[in-house]
Amino acid sequence: MRDRHASRQWPDRTQTLLLRAALLDGSAAIRAWEEWKVVVDPEHLDPGSQRLIPQLFQNLRGEGVRDALLESFQPAHRKTWTRNRVLFHVLGDLVRQLGEAGIDTLLLKGAALILLAYRDYGRRPVGDLDVLVRLEQAPAAMALLRRQGWTPRFEFPERLIGPRHADEFVDTARRKVDLHWSVLQECCGRPWNEDFWAARIPLAIDGVSSSALCPADQLLHICVHGARSGPLQPVSWIADAMMILKVSNGAIDWERLLDQTARRRLVVPMRGALRVLHGALGAAIPLDVLERIEAMPISRTERWEHQVKMAPRPLLGSLPVLWFDYARLAGDASLGRKLLGFPRYLQCTFRTKALWGLPRDMLRLAAGRFVARVRVLAPSLIRRA
Repeated sequence: MRDRHASRQWPDRTQTLLLRAALLDGSAAIRAWEEWKVVVDPEHLDPGSQRLIPQLFQNLRGEGVRDALLESFQPAHRKTWTRNRVLFHVLGDLVRQLGEAGIDTLLLKGAALILLAYRDYGRRPVGDLDVLVRLEQAPAAMALLRRQGWTPRFEFPERLIGPRHADEFVDTARRKVDLHWSVLQECCGRPWNEDFWAARIPLAIDGVSSSALCPADQLLHICVHGARSGPLQPVSWIADAMMILKVSNGAIDWERLLDQTARRRLVVPMRGALRVLHGALGAAIPLDVLERIEAMPISRTERWEHQVKMAPRPLLGSLPVLWFDYARLAGDASLGRKLLGFPRYLQCTFRTKALWGLPRDMLRLAAGRFVARVRVLAPSLIRRA
């Protein structure tokens, strides 16, 4: 399926069958499983589908399905459970240290979804740990992470607090924590995050108190975060969104979701997300919510932004996306002022020490992407020759 307002790709038939088998209940899940296992090669799944295997195993086992193929997926669930328990022990210790330092925390994405939606450490792989702190507490949180042996991906992450929403820290075991000070890159800055903090819900990890986004905000975050091109899309965000809807049991504040969507100018990704959740998986989304979001106005710029974020960019990389991120930050500034300020924004984003070095660093990145692209295409070109 294709959104008429954007180039966002939805799951194909095989991916949709997998999603239905892994997320639906009763005969609907079993029918999807019987169809999926006939048409799929389990040894050659796309990355997003591979991540869904532990959830598929547990969901169908709960429905009483027993066959050799399903049983072959049990090690994936066991491996995910073991790895996640180690990661969450690390996360709990980090949250405790931040709390003792007087720093508020809010868990995002997989860290929160495992505890609130999946409720099983083995159902969803977690690649990194996402922790939100208040904007004014971000420098103190970065200092604490450094003292505890976490190294920022780039030097001087404090410079990113204004223009970006997060930065990655890595420990000696190569575990990763994404420290956020804004929930969404599209809406950076304190005014855009206070309402997220105000509506947060309590959460505990291994007995350590923290918090998470309320269900409506969590659904918004997952759908918007999924609206960017990546190897795990489009399967992963759909699974997460469906789990939020299932465990909320009708408690989603749809009025809040619609208000947040309109105010943050995120109608295009949210409209498409609700369409596919309702149409392909039968998610319990009220019809009046679907009608109201369909009627919301969207600008040409918002459509272009979404198209750029969902399109593959093998050579240009993140540059077009960065322009739209910067344009949102620049607000109502004239096009001329935006063009003049964009190089400074890129200098900060790419961590270039001097503005004159920006072209060199960008050419280096472009050359790296070109070489990587050639390596990917070379085998097929050789076979054709």
